[in-house]
Amino acid sequence: MKRGILAGLAVGLLLAGALLQGCARLGATSARSSRQRDIRLQLKIAEADPLLANGLRTGDAVRFKETGGTLGTISSVTTTPSVKSVPTADGRLVEAEVPNQLDIVIMVAGSAVSRDDGYRFDGQAVRVNDELKLVTPLTYCKAVVISIEETRN
Repeated sequence: MKRGILAGLAVGLLLAGALLQGCARLGATSARSSRQRDIRLQLKIAEADPLLANGLRTGDAVRFKETGGTLGTISSVTTTPSVKSVPTADGRLVEAEVPNQLDIVIMVAGSAVSRDDGYRFDGQAVRVNDELKLVTPLTYCKAVVISIEETRN
C-alpha cells in the first residue's frame, strides 16, 4: 500500500515538473516572438486608375486611414497593365489588356511587432490577404497585402 502511494506521488511530481518545464518554454517562446522586427510588405492595387500610380512615390510614408498609424515607407512602385479574360468569337478565353487600368504593386519597408497572432504595425494587426485602407501624402487607396517578410539587419 505504501509502495502504491509513493509511486503515485513520484508520478505526480514528474508530471508537475514536466508541466512547469513546458510552461517555461512556452513563456520563452512568447517573449521571443513579440520583438520589434524590420518588415517588407508587398501591397497590390488591382485595376487602378493610372493617375493613382503618380501619387505613390518612393520615400513617402504610408499610414492606416482609420487610425493614422504608420505602416512604413514606400521603397518601390511597379505598374503593369491590368488584364482580363475575354471570350473570342469561337468561344475561347484569351487575356486582354484593360484600357486605362493598371495593377500597381507597392513595396513598403516598415517595423512591426511580431506576435503569435501576426504582425502589428503601430498596434494595427496585418496579415496576408488583408485589404487595407491607406493614405500617403498625395493619395488614398485600398490595397491587398500579398506578402510579408522579415528583413535581416
